[in-house]
Amino acid sequence: MSSMQWRLPTFDELSSLLWGDVPLKGSGLCKQHELLETAYATTFENCRHWYWSSDVLSQGDKIRVVDFRDGFAGFAGKANIGRARLVSSIKTQHLWKSGDCAGFRYEVLQGGIVKDKKTGLLWQQSALQTKLSFEDVLALRDDAGLIKTKVA
Repeated sequence: MSSMQWRLPTFDELSSLLWGDVPLKGSGLCKQHELLETAYATTFENCRHWYWSSDVLSQGDKIRVVDFRDGFAGFAGKANIGRARLVSSIKTQHLWKSGDCAGFRYEVLQGGIVKDKKTGLLWQQSALQTKLSFEDVLALRDDAGLIKTKVA
């Protein structure tokens, strides 16, 4: 799995890591208000930061972000410095559903990969080590739009 191709997650994918559901558009609040902070924090490394999504607002100057310190979903300017947690383009089978114990939602696989049993997405367990502007994250992309990085 170390040769997987990685990308910046969509806003819905990113927020689904922390919340049981995606935030309501524009409110910064989740439909279910089910913060999965403990399950997330015990599974993922470097989690107390805000993270870039790939969702650019129509004006092109703001990016949707999720703050994993308090669960807030909002916007940041492209020049701001944040973290990037990458997701694979590969999806797996959904094995977890709302109402199941949050502690069983994530499974750590070999190579620093985390399987989200609810969404079927595969995530890098560690965020990129450096805080980057959105433009810096985009500069890591290859011709296919995938992030040029590998899991250690």
